[in-house]
Amino acid sequence: MTGIYFELAGASPGEGAERAAEFRRAFRDGGPQGYWQKNLEETLKQLQAAEAQYLPALDVADAYARVGNNEKTLEWLEKSYAQRDGNLTLVKSYPEFKDIRKDPRFRDLLRRIGLPD
Repeated sequence: MTGIYFELAGASPGEGAERAAEFRRAFRDGGPQGYWQKNLEETLKQLQAAEAQYLPALDVADAYARVGNNEKTLEWLEKSYAQRDGNLTLVKSYPEFKDIRKDPRFRDLLRRIGLPD
C-alpha cells in the first residue's frame, strides 16, 4: 500500500506516507495475517469515527474473515443482509469466506439471499 491511497482518501501527503508505512510494518512483522489485522483495525476505526457516514457491513465482514474471526464474520454478514447490500449476492465468490462456507448460518444466509447452497 502506498501513501497515494490514503491521500486519495483525504490524508495529507505526510499522513498518507505514515499510514502506508504502518501497513508495511504490519506486513513485515506479521506477514499477511499482520497486514489484515492492521486492515481490520483501520476498518473498525472508520466505523467509530464521527465522520464515517456509511461503511458497508460486507467490508467489515471481509476484514474479520481475513483475520480468521468466523463469529464476527457471520455477525457482519447478517448486518450486510439487513442493509440489503446488493454486493451480498456475490458472497459465494469471495475466497475470504471459505472457512465459513459449511457453517449452517452461512448456508441459511445464502438461502435467504436466493443463492443455491
